[in-house]
Amino acid sequence: MTIVKRHIDHCTSYGIKAIYTENSKSTVDPGALQDVCMSNLSGVLRQLSLLARFSTDMFTELYDMSKATSQKVSSLDQRMQRINEKLIRLEQKKPADLFSPVEEPRIEIDDHGFTESTHNLFTSDKRYVLAKLYAETTLPPAVEVLDEFRDEGAGSSLKKYSDPEMFFRAWIKEEEERQKRKVEKREERKRQKAKSQKAKQNQGGVHSSDQQNLKASTNVNSTTRLLLIPDDEANAVSDSRAHHIKVMRKQKHESLKDIGRLHTTIEKRRKPTRIFNLEAFPLNETTAFDNVSS
Repeated sequence: MTIVKRHIDHCTSYGIKAIYTENSKSTVDPGALQDVCMSNLSGVLRQLSLLARFSTDMFTELYDMSKATSQKVSSLDQRMQRINEKLIRLEQKKPADLFSPVEEPRIEIDDHGFTESTHNLFTSDKRYVLAKLYAETTLPPAVEVLDEFRDEGAGSSLKKYSDPEMFFRAWIKEEEERQKRKVEKREERKRQKAKSQKAKQNQGGVHSSDQQNLKASTNVNSTTRLLLIPDDEANAVSDSRAHHIKVMRKQKHESLKDIGRLHTTIEKRRKPTRIFNLEAFPLNETTAFDNVSS
């Protein structure tokens, strides 16, 4: 929540209230307009005086801040100079003295004694304007005397009158809403990402199936396509193409000849099957079986 440090009201708020209320009557004073103008003029002068005072306060605060910063810088400069002097004296010490069994008193840097605790969370660090606003605030009434009539305990009546945790609760509520919006936005991004990935997968599946079909349709046996070309078209193509077609046709013709020769060889090597007529031999089953086996 923004705290208004300096505020300038309208010029009419600094004038006499009775001058503005008399104009609402039925009878108007002839000099009322001049009174209103003078009141507005005095209000403008009051505004200018407040503006001058506020500007003086602002520049005074800036001057104090710059002065405090300059003092800190000068203090750090002095401390660094003292440290450098002590370090130079320590470096000028002989190396033999460093390894001597007799331990001499070491040079200690006691700069921590120069630091002062000048911070105070309640008085020093509070700016003049805030301290003035805090001093001008009206104290709450003595409502704590009503705590004995309430079951909540001490301080419950004062919380009903003025709740100091209101800003903290408002901040917590705003933070929870912000976190909720953040989670919703993250989930929405996840949903959009999953949706886009699913659409890409579906589109990729369709494209892949189309490409496979196209590839299967286009990847026809090149030998068959070449052999199906008529002679006039084969003569119309280039020499290398025509030669390739003739070679493929010759290979196919030779392969067909090889297949034919193979079938002929198989037929020649196949043995004839004996067929026995058992009715021509009126013997018993044992004798017939022996004859067939012999």
